[in-house]
Amino acid sequence: ATVTFATPAAMAGAAAVRVSVRSKAAASFPLLLVAPPTRPPAVTRLSPGEAVCSPGGAVVTVAVENLKQVTRASDIRVSFSTLLLPTDLASDPSFLLSSSMELTTLRFTLPDSPGMDAEAVPLRIWSIENATRVAET
Repeated sequence: ATVTFATPAAMAGAAAVRVSVRSKAAASFPLLLVAPPTRPPAVTRLSPGEAVCSPGGAVVTVAVENLKQVTRASDIRVSFSTLLLPTDLASDPSFLLSSSMELTTLRFTLPDSPGMDAEAVPLRIWSIENATRVAET
């Protein structure tokens, strides 16, 4: 069985979790509560470093430190120059989202973007939870 729960606001550090069913203890385990990042988000890996924005586009992988954990694909935003990628990134068959407080990794297909080839295009990534914490290339 899978149990999903939310923790109340608490200090970072070790906590004990006890699962009970109908007043009977089923299990207990340690849980490490992690403090939200305080440093600005930063792109730490971008692969490939160059790609063509044409139909069928390149698959891009981006690693971002200190973004804060993102749990749903619909909560992440990605833009290239003035082009905002669709909010339904999860519909992209190449899409991957892996996220923790320390590191968020995204994989997605570049959209067809005529006129952006042969120029350096800034990449911006943020979470709708906190749009002021933006990672940029």
